[in-house]
Amino acid sequence: MRTILLTFTLLTFGFNALAQGQPHAKIFSNFNYDLSADDNAFKTFEISRAYLGYGYKFDNKFSAKVTFDVGSNSSGSAYTAFLKVASLNWKASDKLSVNFGQIGTKNFKFMEKAWGYRYIYKSFQDKQKWASSADAGVSADYKINSKLTLDAQVLNGEGYKKEQSWEAKTSHNFGDKKYLTFDYLTHIPIQKKLIAFSLMSGAEVRWLNEYHAAARE
Repeated sequence: MRTILLTFTLLTFGFNALAQGQPHAKIFSNFNYDLSADDNAFKTFEISRAYLGYGYKFDNKFSAKVTFDVGSNSSGSAYTAFLKVASLNWKASDKLSVNFGQIGTKNFKFMEKAWGYRYIYKSFQDKQKWASSADAGVSADYKINSKLTLDAQVLNGEGYKKEQSWEAKTSHNFGDKKYLTFDYLTHIPIQKKLIAFSLMSGAEVRWLNEYHAAARE
């Protein structure tokens, strides 16, 4: 009886959620027609990508959204579903909104709005894979006035189609532990009169020479 009651409760909650939420879908399709005189000329309809999802508003401050990206992948499969967005939105005030989880990023939205023809082709940044349109992290939007807004985001960086890893992506190892290094923003020559070259190894001398060569560029 408990099992039946629990199942009934979950089904009831599910139907209530469907009644209060909002499904969403965006489908990109093409019609291809080959005008050449080739015997292998083709004409075909194609569905290249589809975004299918569901949004739910808990109250005036909190809402959630889940979106699946269905399309081809690098392995050659025609249709593979990736979890693109699984986010929680907090409307802290009339001016501040914060997103948590696997969120849609701000990388392409401005350019796609300016381009205006995403249904025909991707924006240049998206095509060249400069960033990902969704990633795990947190973002915030702040509305200063009707014409000016600020936004910031902190993300993992791998995108939503790659494995999320906390391991440092570097070739530097200390035993079995990987570590990151700092890069130089400004090269400042090191005073050689203060260096005891007799205490330095050949590798350290080469590093010093390469550093000064970079500082002189």
